[in-house]
Amino acid sequence: MDYPKSVPNVGLVNGKFVDENTATGQVGSLIPSVWGNAVTDELLNVIRAAGIVPAEADHSQLVAAIKKLAETDPLVFASQEDAEAGIDTVKVMSALRVFQAIAKAVPQASESVRGIAKSATSVQMAAGTDDATFVTPKKHRAAGLGLSGIRTEDLSNANVALAAADIGSLVVFGGSGGGSLTLPKANTVRAGASITIHAASAVAGTNTLRAVAGDTLSGMLQFMVPAGVMRSGDSVVCTSDGTSNWVISVDCTYNFVAQAVAQLFTSGQSLIQAAGYDRTPGGKIHQWGIFTYTAVGAQSVAIPLPIQFPNGILSGTVSAPSRLTNTAIGVDIPASTKSSLSFASLTASGSGPSTVFYNAWGF
Repeated sequence: MDYPKSVPNVGLVNGKFVDENTATGQVGSLIPSVWGNAVTDELLNVIRAAGIVPAEADHSQLVAAIKKLAETDPLVFASQEDAEAGIDTVKVMSALRVFQAIAKAVPQASESVRGIAKSATSVQMAAGTDDATFVTPKKHRAAGLGLSGIRTEDLSNANVALAAADIGSLVVFGGSGGGSLTLPKANTVRAGASITIHAASAVAGTNTLRAVAGDTLSGMLQFMVPAGVMRSGDSVVCTSDGTSNWVISVDCTYNFVAQAVAQLFTSGQSLIQAAGYDRTPGGKIHQWGIFTYTAVGAQSVAIPLPIQFPNGILSGTVSAPSRLTNTAIGVDIPASTKSSLSFASLTASGSGPSTVFYNAWGF
């Protein structure tokens, strides 16, 4: 339907009807019967198609007819199958169906097929089994894969603490010695994350690589220690177990191992003096000392030990610095406790001060 442009002498101006203007002499447009009938028939066709009987005085029939036709012939939405097939030209596509159509047309990317790829999550990175996602530089660094950078520190009598952000980096320290480098808490990084440490000091001196309180270093002859001394040229790779331990591996030098193991026998593990103790790596504790008491008659004597055994006493001995006169001594293990060694003393006659040497073993 359009204006009657093809009908001659209608009097359209710019393609539209105009009114007569006596002032300007403009002749009014004519509405030819052919065009007028065509417009009326087209409107009536819509009304009749909706099942409505045309009524000349009812001017709401066209709107009612359009609404009724819309209700009886609703929009049909495409299914997922329709969207993925891409053949139907009539059904309506929702946003979901558009996405499904694109996803079907563009496949998952692989080593041989171009397509859509997703970024791997931290969980997928840690598992190391997914082969369908890609790894961003940020996650690559967080995983401790490769060296993300080099950090240089001067440990001349200085204490420097590393952080989780140092995972994946190479830390090189120098200086005149006497300093310490502390690893981050093992449970603040994922299991398997590593930091490489290299001692580059060219002067005589020592620096200590430490774990924070509650953490340990292991991998050195299967012992767990809180720290290890590093000298010039030493290199270690520290790998977190994700909980409370750093495993020392790769270029771990003999010097570092020896110094670390030596700590098992020092730094609170032993007290070497007249009355002292020594802890061994296996957990056994040896204690010794000198004890003076008054020897008289038959008695049970308790010797206070330098430290208390954590679990219990295993055995013990007592001996005299010289041959005792009229007195016999012997250890009484059943009467001993975690903090004292008990021995029996039997003096035949008389009394007097007496000194004994003792040894006690426990765990």
